[in-house]
Formats: sequence, C-alpha cells, structure tokens
Amino acid sequence: MSVQFIKDSVTTMWRFLFLGLVFLSSVVVAGGSRTLNEGFRPKESACAKGKLICADGNVDLRLPTDQHSVIQALVFALNLKGYLVDLDFEQHPEQYVLFSLNVPENFNNRRYSSLDKVLQALIGQAFQYRVNPVTREVVFFLKKRYQDYLNEKDIERAKKAWESKKQLGAYKNLLSREATVFGYGPIKKGETLGGVLGKIPLNGLSIEQAMVQVFKANTPSFIGGNMNQLRVGSTLTIGPLDMGASPDRNQAKKIVLAHYQRWIEARVEK
Repeated sequence: MSVQFIKDSVTTMWRFLFLGLVFLSSVVVAGGSRTLNEGFRPKESACAKGKLICADGNVDLRLPTDQHSVIQALVFALNLKGYLVDLDFEQHPEQYVLFSLNVPENFNNRRYSSLDKVLQALIGQAFQYRVNPVTREVVFFLKKRYQDYLNEKDIERAKKAWESKKQLGAYKNLLSREATVFGYGPIKKGETLGGVLGKIPLNGLSIEQAMVQVFKANTPSFIGGNMNQLRVGSTLTIGPLDMGASPDRNQAKKIVLAHYQRWIEARVEK
C-alpha cells in the first residue's frame, strides 16, 4: 500500500466528516433553540386535541330504511357512540344545506373502521366537524376554501326547505339530549338485544333495565314474546331510556333471567 494511497484515503475521510458537520449545522433552527428532532417533530393530531372522533372502534352501520337524509344518518350514527348533533344554525347556517341532503349511495349497511369514517362519508370534502369533548356535541361547518361556492340564497333556500318539510319538528326528539329516540335495524341474524344496547349510552340504566324497557317498547320485534329471540329484519325503536320507566335493577335482573330460562327450555324441547 503506497503512502500516496493512505494520504488520499485520509483526505477523503475528512471531506465526508466535514460535509456531515455542515449538514447537521444546516438543520439546526435559527437561534439554536431547537434540535434536529424537535424541528421535524410532527404536529399534535386533531384526534389528540379532541376535535375529531377517531379511536372509537368499528361501526356497523344499518340505518333504518325510512331514514334518507344526512341529518337522520348523522343523528343515528353519532348516537351509537353517545354523541349529539349541535344545531348551532346561528354560527353555522350552512348546516341547513348539509342536513337537507340525501345520504350518499352505498353509504348504508356497511362496517366502518371508526365513527370519523362514517361522518366523512356523510359530509364529504366540503364540510368538516368539531367535537365539544365536555358535552359530546358535534357541530358541522363549511371549510374555508369552499365558502365561495355557497351563498346566502343557497342557505336561505335550504332553511325554507327544512322548515316547509317540518323536518325540525320531526327531529325534535332525535336532537334533544333529554329525549333521544332512534331506530336500530334492520336486525341481522345472530344479533341480540344485549349486543345492540351495548353499543349505545344507557343513561345510568343497567343493561338489564335497558333490555326490559326496549323489549316492552318493541314486543313485535321478538319471536315468541322472548327478548332472547330478535326477529331478523325488524327495526328497534330505542329511547328515550328513562330510569323512571324501568323496574329497579334487581327486578330487571329477574325479568331478564326468566326470559333466558324460558328460551333455554324451548331450545331443549326442540
């Protein structure tokens, strides 16, 4: 190995070291207040700030067949996870336009990876939403880059359509925190009453109390008058779930157990 080769190798090594130092110095933020890692740290996600509904699990969406508008679908989907629609028309009158639309094709009877995916499918690219983490109310508003495409006449027309169709009255109970009513269905094979109620807020009721209350309100949806035999294809009307309309917890447990025992006995006899 020649002396010249060794000198060339050492020179090349120092050149690479120098270039590496130059690169590191170039990524330091002015003033030296932030390191390389800090400079490239990702921003806090909207989900982490509570603005979006992301990490809430899968949503098996089966909107009742008599519900076709976006507002009906929003109320139904949000209710499954314990959220409400915020009807803040004063601050966001563009909600009149959104709520009056029909649900998109192929929206229903699908499994979504999260409630956020459901909402995005309903509101499209022009709208976005914000969640109040305390009240769990969701408000919808037009993105800034789309505001020029919607004028006051469009909003006024949608508002009149909303009122002329008596939609506000029809949805009064659906959008009230005190009286939340919605339909769940059509029931699929293998679904149970307890499984359905496990997907929604029970307003302080035990699962047995809720089962008794929903069963009494939907007896035609149960084969043989037994809460363990949901009729496939039927739709349950759920709510308002009220403590005053249910038996106490012990009594509700006895009722649910009695239904279960009769169901088991019927299966054994077969």
